[in-house]
Amino acid sequence: MTRFLAKYDFVYRTKTNEATKSPAEVYEEATAFMARSRPSLCGPHRDKRWIWNMDQTPVYFSYHRNKTLAKQGIKTVHVRKSTSDTRRATCALTCTAAGEFLTPMMIYKGEATGRIATREFKHHDPSSLYACQDAAWMDEVCMLRWVDEILEPYLKVNPPPPGIVPVILLDAYRCHMMASVTDAIAELGIEIIHIPGGCTGLTQPLDVGINKPFKSRVRVLWEEWMRSITQVYCMRRLAAISLVGGGGCLGVER
Repeated sequence: MTRFLAKYDFVYRTKTNEATKSPAEVYEEATAFMARSRPSLCGPHRDKRWIWNMDQTPVYFSYHRNKTLAKQGIKTVHVRKSTSDTRRATCALTCTAAGEFLTPMMIYKGEATGRIATREFKHHDPSSLYACQDAAWMDEVCMLRWVDEILEPYLKVNPPPPGIVPVILLDAYRCHMMASVTDAIAELGIEIIHIPGGCTGLTQPLDVGINKPFKSRVRVLWEEWMRSITQVYCMRRLAAISLVGGGGCLGVER
């Protein structure tokens, strides 16, 4: 096997993209979408500062490697981990075509008016928006909060110049396409372009070039914390701290 891999130039690699369809299967659809959308994103009525993309990505409370250093010949290899290795939150990132970032949003598992929301969020970093959802997913309620507390305030502080029409790219996730959400965005004077399902790995800016370095930075911060741990922390608060630090690698202004 080793000779076969060397002969045909195969090596073991870490996955960089995960999808239900291979890029080859959606290439034509993605190419057609880009051909349709590019003309609508250019012209005198557009400005890169008011062309946005929003997407959600999981942020885990614990990150563990499958491999570690150990002595040859030993049969059992122990790896240290936390007690919450399967728990995660959802982070909603929003970027502009000009390379700027809007306020991030973190969604934890819990009740919207439960203990986490009422007692813990006040101790989190105030530069991000926090919410609770039964499964820690983005849903209709969280999307409407994102519109009301992130997108609308951004527009009030950064109103587009006369003649500029804002536009946002969203994938085909169910809550992105709900009438209540699209109506709330349209009421702000923002056009919506929906990215076809299965094509986000090729056509969505956050998927293509931002989510991976962001999560890599969050993992580095988690590993630094694990090496220096001296007391018990609230894992949700740690995730919020990592969010702020992870945003630093993307140039998020605080």
